[in-house]
Amino acid sequence: MAIATNFPSINPTLLLDFANSGRVDPRVTFTRASSATYFDQTGVLRTAATNVPRLDYNPSTLAAQGLLIEESRTNLLLQSADFTTTWTQTNVTITANTTTSPDGGTNGDTLLINAAGATTSQTSQAFAAGSTITVSVFAKKNASNFVRFEVGGLVNCWFDLNTGVTGTNGAGSGNVLFSAKSIQAINNGWYRCVLTVTTSTITTLSVSIFATNADNTTSSINSSVFLWGAQAEVGAFPTSYIPTTTTAVTRAADVASVNTLSPWYNAAAGTLYAEAVGVVPTNVSFVAQFNDSTANNFIDGARYQTTLRVLVNSGGVNQATLIPGTAAGAVNKTALAYAANDIAMSVNGAAALTDTSATIPSVTRLMLGDDGSGTPRYLNGYLRRVTYYPRRLSNAELQSITT
Repeated sequence: MAIATNFPSINPTLLLDFANSGRVDPRVTFTRASSATYFDQTGVLRTAATNVPRLDYNPSTLAAQGLLIEESRTNLLLQSADFTTTWTQTNVTITANTTTSPDGGTNGDTLLINAAGATTSQTSQAFAAGSTITVSVFAKKNASNFVRFEVGGLVNCWFDLNTGVTGTNGAGSGNVLFSAKSIQAINNGWYRCVLTVTTSTITTLSVSIFATNADNTTSSINSSVFLWGAQAEVGAFPTSYIPTTTTAVTRAADVASVNTLSPWYNAAAGTLYAEAVGVVPTNVSFVAQFNDSTANNFIDGARYQTTLRVLVNSGGVNQATLIPGTAAGAVNKTALAYAANDIAMSVNGAAALTDTSATIPSVTRLMLGDDGSGTPRYLNGYLRRVTYYPRRLSNAELQSITT
């Protein structure tokens, strides 16, 4: 049996192995002022109670993804899982609770077309003018292979529920413009279909769902799909499903930190390793950061700010900025080593970037997936592993442990 050689000779004094251990270390303080959903190890959508962290799994492959950290979002569509109620029916038959839904219950509804062009639709709850809105629904093929969204009456997008790929989309016009689309395999033939649009002066948005027999075609009689879990949220990407009934529902942000650094932290020199998946490369979002509860003193483990980078500040003065140029969207392994006038960072096995002029700040806590500033800078992704070594690892070791 081969012995792994990519670990340093010193043992870590902090090891938070969220993806592999299936647990959250008791040194981690976690809060979230609401319940929230996640996928368990069998691929079933579950609900975590208030202040309970979510160790999420890929619902298709069942691979562990780590600790889910998300910003606060609100589902602006009512009766998200019951299309027989608030949803307006036009030449369709909605039959409730006809198939097993992603939450493991028999909650999936059947949408059956009775006449060409028929749809089920709803106008969202109000949002601020000029918002970016992401609409999603869980859908599964029945007699038809395609589901189509029409958002704001201006942007159409098709999704192939047989092959799991996105189809044709329109560009939109005026108040509603196409921005992005995606489809995610869930389990048992279900997919989460996602469409993002940008708006200008409007403050509500109509959402229509069609069953179709082919890409870029209108509905035909007897075409049908299964539906469950519709969502419309302000933001440029989808977040975890937020169930609603008669009112819009807000999921609070996930906040995680290690608030006691003694006895494992070395103020003079150390190395912070982080393995994470972040989903928004254009926003500032944090993977891990030591700080003193201010923006004046901090040591970044990593942040996404257009691309992945680290910064070190002491007394409000920048000491080091290292930018390896790696974008979000995949698993990134980062290691930041610090000592006086000796900062280095390696990402995904690349040669270390260095800075030889830096004062090390005094810090009091380790923030996980956010910087704790009160400004929404959440990872919106998965923390897989965070490890701390109480010495400045060599550049070769940094490169080795991130390979």
